[in-house]
Amino acid sequence: MGEDDPTSGPTTDPSPTGPTSATTSDPTSAPTSVPTVAPPTKAPTKAPTKAPTTKATPPQLTNTQIVVRNRVYFTGLLPASRCSEPPFRPTSVGAVRAYYTRFLPCLNKAWRPAMIKAGHRYRSPRLLVFAGTSFETPCGPARGDGYYCGSSETIYLNATKAISNYRQFDPVWTRADMAFTIAHEYGHHVQQMTGIMRASWDRQYELSGQSAKLEENRRRELQASCFSAVYLGADKTYFPVSGRFAYWWRWAMANRGDQWNPVRDHGDKKWHSWWSMRGFNSKNPGLCNTYTASSATVS
Repeated sequence: MGEDDPTSGPTTDPSPTGPTSATTSDPTSAPTSVPTVAPPTKAPTKAPTKAPTTKATPPQLTNTQIVVRNRVYFTGLLPASRCSEPPFRPTSVGAVRAYYTRFLPCLNKAWRPAMIKAGHRYRSPRLLVFAGTSFETPCGPARGDGYYCGSSETIYLNATKAISNYRQFDPVWTRADMAFTIAHEYGHHVQQMTGIMRASWDRQYELSGQSAKLEENRRRELQASCFSAVYLGADKTYFPVSGRFAYWWRWAMANRGDQWNPVRDHGDKKWHSWWSMRGFNSKNPGLCNTYTASSATVS
């Protein structure tokens, strides 16, 4: 990744001398005249020439190299944001928006140093909280709890779903679910910043057969859940992840899966729990490398 230094060619300075006349001494003979030789002239000095300067072209990484050996895996422990959980009472769209809006800077604070350390360009994602069953994005309709669109680098979060969960289920479970959701979608943003998102989609497109394509999708989704858990693990003392919140968060990780879905694109609950706890306990993005894992562990 550098630039070759120019080198100079050798300077030649030939100095030929004219022919010298050898004389013989004969004391008995009168000296004869020796031909006069003109003094040698200096040949013109050849000007040094610069070697052409060429810029070194860094090798182009393959999609597999990007997802398997990404520099984010070598950044070590994720620094804690030292943020506490935002005030929580999701009874309206405005309240849900306020919760997520307070949460986002904490994720930024933790992941920004990791991106810089890995040599990736950092930028905060946009955040859009919507009401209803779906919301149209540049990447297609956002449905469910949350959605990430790479082309707009935006996290879309469903306020209607959060309000409904809060009214129907345990409020602490709803807190755990909302914390997981925004951190999971932020995990996709980490993939976007590191190039993993694009490379993984390209790999998925090039694979043959629906089974192989779905496995690639599961690797991407399980990694986002692992990244989500890395953040909460790093911040567990400050958030805090303890008591009933810790219980319901672990329960949510162990009971979230796609085994009941007609399309298996996110991973079953056993492996979702395994990757989530791996991220939470390690606090290290390097242990979220789902792309070197066996097919069985991303099923």
